[in-house]
Order: sequence, then C-alpha cells, then structure tokens
Amino acid sequence: MTKARQTSLLPAAEKKAYGTCRHVMLTDAEGHHLREVYGADLQLAIEILDAYIENDGKEAKHYKNHAAVLRKGNWVWREIRKQKLVEARIENANRPAKSFKQQDLDARTEFFSKSIFEKGM
Repeated sequence: MTKARQTSLLPAAEKKAYGTCRHVMLTDAEGHHLREVYGADLQLAIEILDAYIENDGKEAKHYKNHAAVLRKGNWVWREIRKQKLVEARIENANRPAKSFKQQDLDARTEFFSKSIFEKGM
C-alpha cells in the first residue's frame, strides 16, 4: 500500500463539535466563515442538522463535510425557510385584527401627525 500524499504543508485543522448534541463538526475557519455569511440563522441551521444526526442514528446519512451541508441551497436551509414561515403565520394569527375603518383612521392620523418640514419626507 502507498501512503496518502499530504497536499498541504499546513497541519490539518482540528474540528470542534457544535449543536446541542455536539454532532456537527466544524473547524474554526469554517465556523467563522459560516457565521459571517449567515449570521443568526446559522445557529438554527446547526441545531437542525444536529437534531437530524442525533435522531436518525445509524440510519442517518453520514456527511464528510458538515460545512458543505450548512451552505445555502441545501436541505437545512429549506427547513429553516419552512420553520420561519410557520413562525410568521403563528405571529400573524395571534395579532388582533383591525377593521378596515380602524386601519384607515390609523393611517390618516399618522399622515396628518407628520410635519411636512421634518427631514426624510
């Protein structure tokens, strides 16, 4: 057998565990890059992937690169979109409905309460 040739002179980066169950493995560089690009949504994405790996156990697909799975366009982001849509629907359902007359009155009051001399108009 031949030895695998090292393609980089730098040592391999150590991966750290993320998520509640600590199944999502990312290097510091991958984590930093993903945080910069995706911001607050990244934590939710990590939790979704972590829960998938935890719950499916042996039947779960084993990913070589968790950073690649967490990039936009993969199934994790479709799940985030679904979850945010459900949250928005719940929020809208819990909001008290105003009648058309009340909405019109509020809009008129707001319009007439603003001075034409204020900046931003």
